[in-house]
Amino acid sequence: KNQKTEPIIKLTKYLSENEVSGGFLTDYERRAMALMAMGLNPYNTNYENYIKKITDSFDGKQFGNVQEDNDDIFALIVLQNAGFTQTDKMIIDDIAFILSKQKENGSWDESVDMTSAAIQAIIATAGENIENELAKAKEFLKDNQEDNGGWGNVSSTAWVIGGILALSEKPEDWEKDDNTPLDYFAKNQGSDGGIKNDNAQNKIWETAYALTAFSGKTWNQIMQKFEKPKEEITLEKREQLEEKLEKILALLEEKKTTENKTLKLAAAKNIASNTETTRTLEGKNETEKMKNSAKQNTATIINSLGESDAGTKKIGWFRKLLNEIFGNF
Repeated sequence: KNQKTEPIIKLTKYLSENEVSGGFLTDYERRAMALMAMGLNPYNTNYENYIKKITDSFDGKQFGNVQEDNDDIFALIVLQNAGFTQTDKMIIDDIAFILSKQKENGSWDESVDMTSAAIQAIIATAGENIENELAKAKEFLKDNQEDNGGWGNVSSTAWVIGGILALSEKPEDWEKDDNTPLDYFAKNQGSDGGIKNDNAQNKIWETAYALTAFSGKTWNQIMQKFEKPKEEITLEKREQLEEKLEKILALLEEKKTTENKTLKLAAAKNIASNTETTRTLEGKNETEKMKNSAKQNTATIINSLGESDAGTKKIGWFRKLLNEIFGNF
C-alpha cells in the first residue's frame, strides 16, 4: 500500500510546492489540470490562483494568444471543471471561438492531439448542438489512424483515446489493419512496464500519458470538480471600497447641507413674509381702532354738547317762566 501511495504523495508535494516554470498560458492550464487530477485546489495551491491566471487572459472573445487555439481548448477543459458552466458568457464565447477554428477536414491545427483535446473540451458543454462538428472531427481521427493502431507516438495516441472515450466509444473498436490503439500501447511497453524510450524524461511522460489512456477516463472525468470560491476581499480591495464609501458619504453630507441651507432660507423668507403680513394687518387694525375711537370721541363730544344745550334750554325756559311770574330776582 505504501509503495502505491508514496509516489502519489511525492507528486502531490511537488505540484503544491513548485511554481510554474514557463510563462505561457498553456503552462498554467496544464498545471491546473494536473492539480485537479490530484485533487488539489487550482484556486489556491502554492499561494497561486491558476484559474485567475486563465480568466485574466480572456479578451472578451478568447483566451491568450488570438492566433492560437490550444490555449482556448485547455482553458475550456479546466474552467468547466472549476465551477464554470455553459451559461457563463466566458464559456459561451470560448466555445464559439474554438468552433470557428475547426478546419474543413474536421481537425484543429491539422493535429490529432489538438483535435482530440478539442473534442473533450467542447462535448461536455455543447454536445447536442455540435453533432456535425464532432462527426467531422471523428472522421479526421479515423483517417489519420496508422496501420499499427496508433497515431504517430504514444502521447498523441493517448490523447486520441481520450477523444474516443469522450465520444462514448471504445478504443478497442477502432481497428486499423487488425490493430487497435491498445495493441499499439502493448507493442510499445517495455519489460519494466514503462513505455519504451531511450530518453528517461520522455519515458516518464509517455508512460504517464499511457496510464491516462488506460484509465478509461477522459480528462473531464479524471479531474476533480471544484466550485467557484466566494469572492474574497483583499486588503487592497477593501481600502478601495472604503475610499469609495467615504466619497459617497461626503457627497451625501454635502447634499444634506445644501438641502438644509435651502430649507432654512425658505423658512426665513416665509417668516419674513408672515411678519410683514402681520404688521400690515396690525397696522390696518390700529387704523381702524383709531378711526373708531375718533368716531366714538366725536360722538361723545357731540352728545355732551347736545346735553349741555338741552340743559341750557331747560334753564332758560324755566327762568323765563319765573321771570314772567315773579320777575327777575
